[in-house]
Amino acid sequence: MSNLSSPKQKSDALTHELAALSRGEVSSWSQIGNILIEVDQSGYWRNEATSFTDWLKHRADKFKLHESTLWRYLTAGRYYIQLRKTLTERNVLCPPLESLSGDVSPENLELLSKITRVAPDDALQRLTERVIGASITRAELRATWQAYRPVLGGRTARGVSPPHINLADRDQVDSLLQATVLTALSAGGSAWTGIEKLEICRLFTNVRPEYAGPLPSCEIDVVAMVREHEKSPLKIHGIEIIGSFNRQEKSKFVAMAPFCDLLWVATPDYADCMCKADVPDFVGIIRATESALRVERPARASKFLGTELLPMTKGLLLKTLNR
Repeated sequence: MSNLSSPKQKSDALTHELAALSRGEVSSWSQIGNILIEVDQSGYWRNEATSFTDWLKHRADKFKLHESTLWRYLTAGRYYIQLRKTLTERNVLCPPLESLSGDVSPENLELLSKITRVAPDDALQRLTERVIGASITRAELRATWQAYRPVLGGRTARGVSPPHINLADRDQVDSLLQATVLTALSAGGSAWTGIEKLEICRLFTNVRPEYAGPLPSCEIDVVAMVREHEKSPLKIHGIEIIGSFNRQEKSKFVAMAPFCDLLWVATPDYADCMCKADVPDFVGIIRATESALRVERPARASKFLGTELLPMTKGLLLKTLNR
């Protein structure tokens, strides 16, 4: 529509597109969002209503869509247009809104817009490319947002600039550490497991095994369900994210070991130095930046591991059902 020169041509084109939308011939949310943006920016709504809001409310019934759905499409479309401009300036190719893949949902763009307010640039660039390329699940995005959200200290309103992290606030520091590692795990593929290509590599955060026995209860920061191919056994990797390590931390790994096939500790490169001797020798060590992982020591089998996998399986099932 931008190639049309005269206001009348643009108005006629919009009339045609709106009629097609009313007939149910336009189903893509991005195309609908693009039409709504054109209506708003061109002032087309003035032909039928005293405000764009009233026009949208009146048209919702004709489009056979809820008013809230139309607003979601409009908001996601506006955000994507701004995002595309920023990415294009960085030489990242993105399709125009009306040509955006249907696999890129408005809900994922909304989550990305929230993460934008707090994530570091490197992590954000990688996340954005995965969202636009439809190579990230909503569950992964939601988990990333939940990890970053505490860093905002409750300031999640639009227009609020990302606050500086308070290094004296342990909750903020821990949240940033977890978000950094989670982003790297989500984006970095499966090489950290020792296998380049996996049939299944699914991440879950803050998993508590459903266990009522004599062992101490525990919550594991990240659990990865991994399978190499359809004839391979499913493996459960537990990953504890920490910023510094002391010898008292060993008790955590003792508590987590029965519920996992393999166990890891992950920490960002900028975190305090970790002495390998203080980490149990069967626990793998991962270093993470916002977009890369480096395995310092691979995880290995141990007699302490995997003796209580059923409670972990139940915990993962509950986590899935509650999503």
